[in-house]
Amino acid sequence: MYLILEKAKKRTRLEPPPARMRVVVTLEVVIEDPGGANLLLKYAYSQGPNSTGYWAPPYAWETVEGEPYSAEEALQVFDEKSIDTEKMAKGLADMLGIANVGIKRLDEFTEFKASTSQPDIPVCYRIVRYGLPREISEEHLPNVLDSECLRGHVFFPLDAATRANFGRGEPIDGDGDGAWWYLGKPVASNVKYVLEQDAAGVGEVWTKAPPERFSDDYKGVLVCADLANFGTTTSRVDVDTLSTEGKKVATDFRQGIAHLFNQFFAELGTLQVHLAGDGFICAIPTPDHSSAEISAVIRRVLERHEPLRIAVERVNKFLNADDKQLGTRLALHYGSYSYGRVGRSRAATPSFDGAAVIEVARLESSLGKYVKRTQAQAPEELRHSLISSPQLRKAAGRDYQEAVLHCGATSLGTKRVGSKEYKTSAALYSLPAPPQA
Repeated sequence: MYLILEKAKKRTRLEPPPARMRVVVTLEVVIEDPGGANLLLKYAYSQGPNSTGYWAPPYAWETVEGEPYSAEEALQVFDEKSIDTEKMAKGLADMLGIANVGIKRLDEFTEFKASTSQPDIPVCYRIVRYGLPREISEEHLPNVLDSECLRGHVFFPLDAATRANFGRGEPIDGDGDGAWWYLGKPVASNVKYVLEQDAAGVGEVWTKAPPERFSDDYKGVLVCADLANFGTTTSRVDVDTLSTEGKKVATDFRQGIAHLFNQFFAELGTLQVHLAGDGFICAIPTPDHSSAEISAVIRRVLERHEPLRIAVERVNKFLNADDKQLGTRLALHYGSYSYGRVGRSRAATPSFDGAAVIEVARLESSLGKYVKRTQAQAPEELRHSLISSPQLRKAAGRDYQEAVLHCGATSLGTKRVGSKEYKTSAALYSLPAPPQA
């Protein structure tokens, strides 16, 4: 069930009659990057537990009353309503942060179909399209590019050949050909109709976005953390041999790892994060680049790391003597990096880029190799370990040593460490194993 009523015969019966009639105003924003032109879409909400959401341009709607039984009657109902669609479109531009660009009305059409979010409900939508009369200014472009993906923007390619690679799903909007899909979610039928009619005319004026605008450059403290022996221990431990309390602690720990990590990020005040199972990389920008600011970040990282060590020690208490004890590894570095849509318009989630990110990851890997090689000599000393780069020491200046040691860390000196072809000299520390709370 999918009809464009302007193209249907006047007396075409609408069966079953639409249960919902709306005027839907859409704002089409097209962004060009080196990969091509892309339409800005947002994820529209789903209704009910068995319904699905969908990608759509920014939109606003207003319900109209009517009980049409034919295409002609439905069009008449919409034509007789007086709705200020321009005001609605201006509101959309304002919410996107591009109100200064202005808007331009493009055209309109009327769909009769099954609701995308509730396929058992027939609906009739008058789609009123608006675009932009000129390019988005440099000042306001970040509002649309949404480099850290906080506003939920994605960019749908206008090129038909590129779109074809994303596959199609089962028909959900009754159009017979099946819905378009993007990033595992369906695309609203009005988008499909518009692009099939005239992709070149979408949005009116397209805005060119230089590649470097999709992410931002920072300088700050980078943290790479990992749970030592997590995979080995959890695969070897016979949960059936644990006490009831021990089983609960082990289960809570496995399920709570992500929560602990995210609590760590929240307390550090950063959204710049890359999670990877039992480890992560995060960064804390230091806008002032002062030694006092960097030292304060080091102190905060080590303070906020203690709850993670407490959680690890709770599990260790219930492990058998011959099981490897869980531990933590922490690598700290200071340098420049990029964060955001590193993959430009194809990226739907933010990520890191830059030599400093690779450096902190290699530091953590080198610490792991060093601990594995030497832990037999002093297992307790290295269960919770820290490695710090020379760049961080230099950036923190004279306050560095106090910042690292104030949480009870013990210096193990400067060691030559490496992993594969990577070799460096860095300061190593033992972190205290706090009492199990």
